[in-house]
Amino acid sequence: MKNKLFLSLVACSVALNMGFIGVYGFNMLHGKEPVAPQNCPFTSKYTHLYTALGLSRQQLEAIEPLAGEFHKQAESIGKQIVKQRNSLVEAMAQELVDKSVIDAIHRDIAERQSVMQQLVVSHLLEMKDLMTPEQRVMFFSAMQRSFQAHNFMNH
Repeated sequence: MKNKLFLSLVACSVALNMGFIGVYGFNMLHGKEPVAPQNCPFTSKYTHLYTALGLSRQQLEAIEPLAGEFHKQAESIGKQIVKQRNSLVEAMAQELVDKSVIDAIHRDIAERQSVMQQLVVSHLLEMKDLMTPEQRVMFFSAMQRSFQAHNFMNH
């Protein structure tokens, strides 16, 4: 029983970290910058990825609606996760803790994080399809550098 609980906690922790990494990486790549084209999904306060990749106007126009839809879905899921985390804290703070309630909330959070990770991966693959082979190499190299620089497991 303890072994199953431990493995469940490890799996959830990994899922949570992957969700944070995915969202962090996405946000880093999609931040707003005043000098960038309006609603350009490839801007960042750190670098102008759209310029570095050399995306054409057609590529940006194709990516923009994908990014808009992604942001709507990701925001909705993110709000649900935050709400469930608050519920988890409230459940743990109760004088008499109901472990089944905590487990149910925990499972719900893990499921939503999995959905978020699937959403991020699907979105990145959609964008990848719009890039040239050279742009893909640059894009995924930048993403790997970002993950390595912000590796939550090393902190």
